[in-house]
Amino acid sequence: MAPIQPKRKPADTIKAVLNFEDELKRKQAEAGKRQQVWQALNEYITRRNGFLVSPPGQRFLRVEIPQPSSLADELHDLGYQLRPAGSNERIWGGRILPVSVFTFQIPPVK
Repeated sequence: MAPIQPKRKPADTIKAVLNFEDELKRKQAEAGKRQQVWQALNEYITRRNGFLVSPPGQRFLRVEIPQPSSLADELHDLGYQLRPAGSNERIWGGRILPVSVFTFQIPPVK
């Protein structure tokens, strides 16, 4: 037989709802900041002829960098821990472009 749970008081219910709402607002704010970081990274990578191929707002990202390029080193210098994920080819400007693929994550935003 399961133990009898004490009844919740109305104040406890209100407190739980307020805590839930605060947590929801915090997560939405984090998602918004992560979206801004994604947009800035996408612009940075695109300007250096790379391709950020992960959907907007994701924390775990995949980038394709043309060979040869110093973009991987630049991202590393910015503090991102890139992990090699193989190579690929991309059609760009009417020609086949070999690219190195890397994965990395956006650090938790506050």
